[in-house]
Amino acid sequence: ACGEFLEWVTHHLPLTVTVGMGAMVSHHDQIAESYQEALQALKTKFFRGLGTVILLAETNVRQGAELFTYLQPIRSLAQDFRIGAAGWGQTFKQLFDDFHSDHLSADDVISLLNYLIFQLDRTISELAPEYQKPRRDKGMSLLTDVLDTAETLQDIQLPFFRILYEIGEKIGSAHSANNHHHLLLEMRVYIEMNFTNPDLSLERLKEEFGLNPKYLSQLFKEKFGEGFMDFLIRLRIEYAKQLLRTTPDPIQSIAGKAGYQSVISFTRAFKKVTSVSPGDYRKQKEQ
Repeated sequence: ACGEFLEWVTHHLPLTVTVGMGAMVSHHDQIAESYQEALQALKTKFFRGLGTVILLAETNVRQGAELFTYLQPIRSLAQDFRIGAAGWGQTFKQLFDDFHSDHLSADDVISLLNYLIFQLDRTISELAPEYQKPRRDKGMSLLTDVLDTAETLQDIQLPFFRILYEIGEKIGSAHSANNHHHLLLEMRVYIEMNFTNPDLSLERLKEEFGLNPKYLSQLFKEKFGEGFMDFLIRLRIEYAKQLLRTTPDPIQSIAGKAGYQSVISFTRAFKKVTSVSPGDYRKQKEQ
């Protein structure tokens, strides 16, 4: 009956109708509950598109409590975008694929994308002044406008990508004008490949790249928005967290694998980043 109704609307009226259906009921006092189920089903039109019949029984909306799993990928996307890393576009696509496969509600998706806009704006604002023009040219407000007018996920993804691509092109032009752009990217890759080496330091980078340690530290902070040591510690702690979750290795062994010669130094750094000790972190993940 709903399908016939939609077909009639399509042929006779200049508008689009989407129908949500709750469970079939046999008594009048169950109608209110079925109606609420229909409203819940309609929330998934964000993914399923307009002009369809959506049965609640065919939906599987993920609970908001699980949304924290998206926060780190969004932060990483913002960082990759800011430095012009080649993979940001694929990460962006994967983010939207996950939204769709997880059947998040429209409200949750909008919240996460607003968080992405916040992270993009924050990371770009930390760059040197020559990179700020794309941000000042209403780039971020254009993204917000897309969220305010979109009815489906598809209405967001392509406009979002186009706007980000244009901003990225402008930032890339500024990067190219920076004499140290490629050297700093090479340095970042070097750090990512050698962060478990306990001897990795600004002095070691000086030997590899021929820059004064103090000047190198300043360039690194301006380019990536965080100091060398903060970046190094973050890489080591993320790796240690992975080992704590996936291996039975003792904490002292994990400290060494993560680049710490002292388990005390490792524990202090781990607790500073995560607010819990390595042992407590492992217990939480085992629960």
